[in-house]
Parts: sequence; C-alpha cells; structure tokens
Amino acid sequence: MLSGLPLHHQLADWEHLISFTFGFGLGLVLGPRPARSPAGEAGGASSERAPRTGRLTPLAWLLLVPAAVLGVVGSTTFISTAASGSSVAQVIEATYPSAALHSNRRVMVVLPPGYGRSGQRYPVVEMLHGVPGGLEEAIGGLNMAPLSSQSKTPFIVVAPDGTGPAVGESDFANTSSQPMGTVTGPELRQWVDAHYPTNGTWDVTGLSAGGYGAAYLPTLSPGAYQAACPMSGFFTAEPPAFAGQSAAVKQAGSPILHVSAGGPRTLLVAGSSDQESVDQARRYISAMNAVGEPNSGLTTNPGAHDLPVWITGIKQCLGYFFPASGLHG
Repeated sequence: MLSGLPLHHQLADWEHLISFTFGFGLGLVLGPRPARSPAGEAGGASSERAPRTGRLTPLAWLLLVPAAVLGVVGSTTFISTAASGSSVAQVIEATYPSAALHSNRRVMVVLPPGYGRSGQRYPVVEMLHGVPGGLEEAIGGLNMAPLSSQSKTPFIVVAPDGTGPAVGESDFANTSSQPMGTVTGPELRQWVDAHYPTNGTWDVTGLSAGGYGAAYLPTLSPGAYQAACPMSGFFTAEPPAFAGQSAAVKQAGSPILHVSAGGPRTLLVAGSSDQESVDQARRYISAMNAVGEPNSGLTTNPGAHDLPVWITGIKQCLGYFFPASGLHG
C-alpha cells in the first residue's frame, strides 16, 4: 500500500508510485485468493451469489490499478499536512483512532483547491472502496482529485479503509465479529469533523461492496448523511461479511429492510449489462418508493461491473450531491 511509501514523496517520484501500485495490483489479480467463509446459512436475510456482485472481477482490477496511478499522479501531491491555499486538490494519507477496534485506521483525504485560504467550511463526501480494493483505487481509479479540482463546488473527500481485522471483506458493516460500520461511520465522521473545517453536510458513495456500504451506513446513523449514491451495490447482508451471523444481525445489516421516509435522498448507478446489480437496484428502489424515501431512481451506464461504469457514475453522484458543481456524467 501507499503507506509503505514516505508521505513526503512529491510528484518528481511518480515512477516509484506507478511501479509499486501496478505490481501490487497484479499480485492481487494474479496471486492466490484468501479463503472465503462458508456461505448459505439458514435464516439469513440473503444467500451467497455466484459470483458475488460485491467482488471486483480480475478485468476490473486490471483496469482499476493503472487508472488509480494516473488519477493520483495527474493533479495531486501526497503530503503529511495540508498546504493552505493550494491551486489544485491535495491528497493526504492519515490515520484516525478507533475506540471500537482499539487501533488506528487508515484514511485518505482529498482537500479541494484553495483549502484553508478563506476560512471556508466544506461538505464531505465519504467514498467507499470495493473488494478487492483499497483507498488508492477508490481515490485514484475514480479520479477524485481531478474531479475535486474541476468542481465549482468545493468539497472534502474521505475514503476509509474497510478491510476488517476478523473478516477482510467487511462490507463496512457491524457484525458480532467486528464493528466496521462504527469504525467507518460514526468514528470516522467524528474525527473528520474535529480535524477539518466541515459544514455538517455528509454524503456517501461507493462502488461494488462499497455500494452496499453507501446504503448501509445511513441506516446505522439515521440523519447523518444527507444523500447517498451506491454504485453497482447490493442491499442485503451477505457472506463473507455476514457468514455465521444470527438472523437478527443479518436483518440489521440489510439496508433494503431499513428504508424510511426520513432516509437520505438516493441515486443508484449500475452498468447496463450488469443484470445482478440492476435487479438489486430496482428492488431497492421499489422498497424506497413503498415508504416514501426520496430517490432519483436508477441511472445505467454502458458496461458491466467495471471501471468505465464507475468513472462515469462518480461524476453523476457528485453532480447529484452538488448540482452547482458542473460535474455530470
């Protein structure tokens, strides 16, 4: 991970970033996969699908890793502290304390151009990565820093590490095995609001398993997020994150069972040929409509469960969050 690189590296050392990230990505794509937990327990909110929508395909990874490098190198600098008034977006890697895990957790933060120059306070977009995946891919692969530089509405982006200590594929959820929903939800928000000039407005998006997280985290903290934009997500509790969990835990972890009129306004994004994600999205929209939760339905982009869908989708999500930003897919 980029945590293995000194944070003071500047753009002059971009070749090291490329070789490190590309090699790491190939290792994940071509190397052995970790063993998965048994699936299909009775009494749960859902059963395992094959293949699981929440997992990135090798092809998506081969596209995502080089794109992550270009997205990070294109207009950003990795620094340990924010430089006030920078003319381009800045990417910072940091850690924040988790009382729930008794450890520190990694997070990447994108600060908009001009940050800190005028005492302005900013809305926050929480960006959740997919599986396999990580912070670098969520930020670099989706061009979050260049998009921040282009936006007419300045905002802060935070991307937490959703890898769980007990079950790696945590889906950003709370289970009896690990409190990853608390770690990437309330604990992260508390730290960000205490360390950056935020204005109290939080939106959440994510791709694949992060799409599930973008629907789940608002149910964990009602009212905390004003808008959500799950991309290629699913909306019921599934293995491996929920393998072996009780029916009650699975029910609590299924966003489709917790839609409400007071929920965040929501836009869903999926690939037009990703039938599983499209079906999931339509069921979720029906559930929201049944209770009056505000939503703008489903937007489909050409493609499957892959990077082109999400590159277009993230611009659609940001335009949905900030209509005056000039960002539209």
